Amino acid sequence: MIVDHGEHGTGEPLILHLRPGKASPWSKDDHIAALDRALDQLPAAGRGPVLVRTDSGG
Repeated sequence: MIVDHGEHGTGEPLILHLRPGKASPWSKDDHIAALDRALDQLPAAGRGPVLVRTDSGG
């Protein structure tokens, strides 16, 4: 997951989660866990609304 801070965002990675090759791309639990870990990287103080975008697998 990548964070972008507005028009001139930095595109910093929040989380890179390697899963086993047999892991299902359709597992919502994996997606939710990764999102939770990514959001934990953002400081809660001063954090505004968060927009999450995914591809068709998300």
